[in-house]
Amino acid sequence: MLRRGVLILALIALVIAGHAYLRSRPPGPRERLETLRAELQVLRLSVDSCQASVAAQDERFRTYDTRLDSLFERIEAYESLDPEGVPADSYALYLETFDQYNESVPGWSGRADSLRARWGACRTLTQSHNLLADSVRRILLELGG
Repeated sequence: MLRRGVLILALIALVIAGHAYLRSRPPGPRERLETLRAELQVLRLSVDSCQASVAAQDERFRTYDTRLDSLFERIEAYESLDPEGVPADSYALYLETFDQYNESVPGWSGRADSLRARWGACRTLTQSHNLLADSVRRILLELGG
């Protein structure tokens, strides 16, 4: 029974030593390839997610921009009703529209900046993905396939 326990401990030590050896030696091309493929898959998912997020944010930005343009056009329409200014019977609606426009303008640049930043992050992810894909191709060539 004692011999069996010693044998099991010896086997465990051998497995640990073998694992440590495998981790300490430089990875071979096939091991590098598998690691890079896994990283490539994660990056691909990240790029896809990022692009979907940018598309959704872009759609929201365009809707916001259209609303802002519409408010501006309404202001111009009120101002063009009479060469002497906005008529008294339209003035309350004009002021309401003017206030909505002024409240919305600051949000436009923040949204544009956020969209630009997110697009830049996606571009960086895509570049990383492409560099990694090139590495995978090089290793495949090294392996002859």
